[in-house]
Amino acid sequence: MKYRKYGSTVFLTVEKGEEIIETIKGIAKKENMSLAKIDGIGFTDDIDLRVYDSVNDCFVSRHFEIPMEISSLSGNIVNEQDAYKIHIHVNAADTEMQIHGGHLLRCVVGAICELFIEIFA
Repeated sequence: MKYRKYGSTVFLTVEKGEEIIETIKGIAKKENMSLAKIDGIGFTDDIDLRVYDSVNDCFVSRHFEIPMEISSLSGNIVNEQDAYKIHIHVNAADTEMQIHGGHLLRCVVGAICELFIEIFA
């Protein structure tokens, strides 16, 4: 993991083998973030996603261990009483260019992931 801070924006590079949410949480703690927005792109080959099934009123989770390009990653960081909550949604395309998306539960970077974190407080 590498990062640089430019004013109220952090540019974070998550490297191969690193887990995205845990890496973001570490930076949020180190930089004492209370409220921030996350945007990014990258590559994974190990990801857990969850979507809400409104028909059956339940969540459906799925694990993928295939190469996928993260074409969109968006979310937020909220720190409430030193409990960092990272909420991210993601779209990732497989090699057939089929999109898989939803709430990000876990994601290990397969090559690189580049994130911008805009800090509000």
